[in-house]
Amino acid sequence: MMLECDSLVHSFGRERVLSGVYVTANAGEVVGIVGRNGSGKTTMLRALLGTLRPESMHLQIDGEPVSRAYARGLIALLPQEAYLPRRVRVSRAISLAIPGDAARREVRAHHRVAPHLGKRIRSLSGGESRYLELLLALSFPSDVVLLDEPFTEIEPRHREEVRELIASAAHEAGKAVIITDHAYRDTLGASDRVQVLVDGVLRDADGERDLQRWGYTP
Repeated sequence: MMLECDSLVHSFGRERVLSGVYVTANAGEVVGIVGRNGSGKTTMLRALLGTLRPESMHLQIDGEPVSRAYARGLIALLPQEAYLPRRVRVSRAISLAIPGDAARREVRAHHRVAPHLGKRIRSLSGGESRYLELLLALSFPSDVVLLDEPFTEIEPRHREEVRELIASAAHEAGKAVIITDHAYRDTLGASDRVQVLVDGVLRDADGERDLQRWGYTP
């Protein structure tokens, strides 16, 4: 399974944000994408998901042209912002977010989730809520997962666990995972390959030196 997107172009008014982006993600692979604020990372993910209609884009999954991928359940997204209803209990949130009893049971049994099943989302800490959202995105029955700033609010002592969770989804479950995050060292550590979004296009990056070469200064 492979996601391939070519000629992704989008502007906001007169400002060209994406200028012909080409991005791929193979099954079993984690692709990390970094870039400065306003470089277009979230815009790119929204276009791939299908919630934003770009000026131009050719998207294929497994060689099949795709539009509105979210409506077909082909791509799961972890958005930047918290999205779970704050008044519902954790167990109910899992039921709302994940189809299939087996997947729900697995999430509920997770050691970071099980102690909080009876709590309301609003009572969780920022890190606990973010971890749950990440786990739900990775557990959704889609072959492609887009993670927009998955390390936000995650305490440093739990970041290795998050990296392992992402790696497991790709390397063991066979998903194609794309990460965008400002935590570039965590992104480097979690990814099989890394690119930097600069001047509206993606450039390959092999470590921090290449990030600096392409003008990315965290």
